[in-house]
Parts: sequence; C-alpha cells; structure tokens
Amino acid sequence: VEYFGDQNLICNSFYNNCYQLDGASFNYINGNYIRDDSHVIYRNNYLKTDVATFKAPILKMNYYAKDKFHEYYHNDVFPVKVPQQYIKGDSLRAFKIKLETQLKKAFETIKIQKKYDKDAKASLVTIYTFPNSKNTIIEKGKNIYMNGVRLAFIDAASFKIFNNDYAKDKNQVYLIYEYGDKVTFDPINGIDPETFSIIHNSYDSYCKDAKNVYNQLDEIVEADPKTFEVINGHHTQDKYAIFLDNNKIHCIKPSSSAFLTKISNEYFSFGNKIVYVNNGIEVAIDCPNQNSFEVLNGNYAVNDRELIYKGKTIGVLESGETILKADDDDEKIVTSKNRVFQYGQDKSKSTEKKIYQYLNTDYMTDGHTLYYSGIFKIKGVDLADIHQKGSYSQYFTFKNNKAIFKNNVFDIDLETFEKLEGISYARDKNYVYYDGRRTKLDPSTFFKFNSYYTADKKGVYYEEKLIPGADSKSFYVFGEYGFDKTYFYHYGKKILRSKINLKL
Repeated sequence: VEYFGDQNLICNSFYNNCYQLDGASFNYINGNYIRDDSHVIYRNNYLKTDVATFKAPILKMNYYAKDKFHEYYHNDVFPVKVPQQYIKGDSLRAFKIKLETQLKKAFETIKIQKKYDKDAKASLVTIYTFPNSKNTIIEKGKNIYMNGVRLAFIDAASFKIFNNDYAKDKNQVYLIYEYGDKVTFDPINGIDPETFSIIHNSYDSYCKDAKNVYNQLDEIVEADPKTFEVINGHHTQDKYAIFLDNNKIHCIKPSSSAFLTKISNEYFSFGNKIVYVNNGIEVAIDCPNQNSFEVLNGNYAVNDRELIYKGKTIGVLESGETILKADDDDEKIVTSKNRVFQYGQDKSKSTEKKIYQYLNTDYMTDGHTLYYSGIFKIKGVDLADIHQKGSYSQYFTFKNNKAIFKNNVFDIDLETFEKLEGISYARDKNYVYYDGRRTKLDPSTFFKFNSYYTADKKGVYYEEKLIPGADSKSFYVFGEYGFDKTYFYHYGKKILRSKINLKL
C-alpha cells in the first residue's frame, strides 16, 4: 500500500507527502505517475501537462509518458518531438543527452550581432561608459543601446543610469553586473522605481523604495526603509533591529555604541556580548572581557573557562585542563584530562542518557520537548500532533497551525499546507514558503518546474528572479534548460528557438 487518503487528500507512504487530489478520480498509472481528473503527479511533483490526453503508453518504460503536446522522460519535457526509434530504454536516454549537448553548444557559441536596428548611429548620444568591461558603452536615442545592441526591455524616455551598480526606467529598477567584458541588467523584482533611492553603493549594494529595503536583488524582510543604514560589511540595521547578511538578528538590539565584528564564520562580537549565528540559530553570550573568548573550531569556543557549543555553555574546563584537539570535521574536541565532547555532549561521562527519538538528522524529542541540533528547544509547538511534510524535508507541522523549518517556527494554514517537491518549497492558501520564509509568489497559481524554474500568474522565475518576457503558459523545463514557444533559456540567458538547428 503506497497511497492512501480520502476524497480530498491522497498521501504517499514512501515520500511521506500528501497531495490535494480528488479521491473519486484518483488513478495509479505506474511507479512514477499518478493522476486525478485535474492533475498529474510525477513521483513527488505536480507535472504541467494536458491531463485529458496524458498517458504512459509503454508498460515496461514507466518513466516515459506523453500528452498531445509534449513527451516526458522522468520529470523532463522534450522541447522537440521524440522520433519513434528512440522510444526505448537506453536509446531514449541517449536521445536526451544528445539534445542537451546540442543546447549547451548553442548557448556557448551563439553570437548576437551588433546592429543599430532602430536608430541611426549618428543620432545617438553616449550616456555611460563602463570602466572595467573593455569600454562597454550605453547610448541613447529613441531606444537604449549597449555596444550597438538594442536593449528592448528598457524604456528610453525615462531611462536613467546612476553608475555601474544601478539604473532605472519608469517600469523597473535594474542592478547592473559588470564582470570581465560583460555587462548584464537584472531587474530587482517588486521595487517601485518612482520611490527608488540608493542607500549604499559598493560591492554589497543596498537600495530601497517607500516600503522595502533591498540588498542587490534580494528584499531584506522586515527592514524599515526610513531608518535603515549600513554599519559595516556584516552589520546593517534600522531603529528596530540588526541584520546580518540580510537576516534579522533577534537576540540583540541596535545600539549607538556597539556593532557586529566578525570573529569567525559563526561568532561575532557586539559590545560586551558574543553572538553566535549559524543556520537559523542565534545566541547572545555575556562576555565583558572579549580577550577571554577564543573560537576553537566552527561551533566550539571557550569563554574564560566555560566550554561553548553553538553559543550554549556545555561544561567548564577544570584547573590545568587544556584543549588538545579541536576537529571541525566531526564536531569534536578533546581535552588534556581525556574528556571528549562531540555534538555538544560530554561523551566521556558514563551517566545514564535520556532516550531520544530522532525525527531526522536535525530534530529529536524526549517525548516532552522538541530539540533542534541537539540542544536548542523549539517553543510554541504541540508535540501531541507533529507531522513531517515531505521526504527529506525540514518542514514539520503541528495542529495549532504552526510549522517549523530548521528552528524557525511560523504560522500556516494547516488544512491547506503542502510540502512541494524538493527540500525548500511549501505552500498553503495564503503563501508560498521558501526555506521557511514567506515569499511574494502567488500560492493559487504557483508552479514549481524544477529546482531552478518556478512560475505564477506574474510570469516565470529563475531562482526567484522574474525572467523578462518568458511566456508562462507555454513554458516547460528540460533538465537545466527552460523553453517556451519563442526562446530557450539557460541561467537567465535566452536564444530564439528558430536560431538553433537541432539535428537529431
């Protein structure tokens, strides 16, 4: 029994996931595909397909399927018709590899011809020359050109370039990447060009509009644009909170006399405190004498005589006891008195241990309390009804409309919450979640093609960046490539399909 459920929800015992499927029309196609009257699921992922004509026509090839528009190999959609001679085992796989090879070659070799196709060159005015990319220039006429190639996505009348980090027109703000002899314009999704302004312009660029703050292409969630400022390379803040690498730090508050200084990748000094921040965990340690604090390896440190693991005190060094070995690989330290600490626990003691149930490599419970990473108690959840949402997932849900991702507890609508294929995505009727945080993606129209490409009613995204001009209605993925009725896409770069001569 692999699938079970009721009239509204079908669950998979192998993947430990549930799907919003109609039980009355549910149909098991084969080991890879299931369906109802409105959906087809491949293993653990909704498949974009024409449901009415979808079928797996070859019994012994349960990874091959087709509908009236496309043919499928596992979770990939072929962007060309598969010849009949390839519809068998190894031949189909060889066909897929050949197609991928040709697409890769096309993206590596295709050249865009320089041409002033809408304005006479003599009528153009040079408005910017990039300093590092072999004199790449921006010219303006009725259109905007970069080294003679028209940037059709830019509105010339309202276009303004600030420097080699930012530009904008009436529709969009762009972050400019200049590397080698290449320059790209990447739209900052969601930002309002009318109220856009630059906060800090350097390798780590910060800007804002009336409602939000952005670091390069990413919104800094909950940052106040009116009071946001950059303190140093690691520390930004507004009047309410401190942010480290775009993430809000809850265990310390802004101060006029203290700022974050990096000690190691995990430990920072802040006034008379030491702050541990790693993988969603944050702990503030009182440390009036900063000279007494020493980092031993990634997670272990010594504060005077106290042994610290992930910001928590786990023991005290005895008189004359020193650290002989601090090993990063297995999270172990050894002292001169033959004490061994591993994963924050004193392994040299013979005292009776509590019996723990391990939910996965990060979570465990003693029947009363839920722990993350062995020592951090998860508060605000009810262990009487805990469920893991999806295979290999960090998402757990609770009957009080709570979920956790890593050690982050957040509110959800439990009735409609579902874990999507992969590790990071989930959704309910209100939000799409990525790594346990709310996104601006529309949950009712959200679709996940693969680990790179997603879509909603606003368009297609590559790693949460909107792809300008991509057609979501005809969009599919093929391995690491996306394609719609007009273009192939690879890492945000696109080529007209008519320019690629696929010889298969």
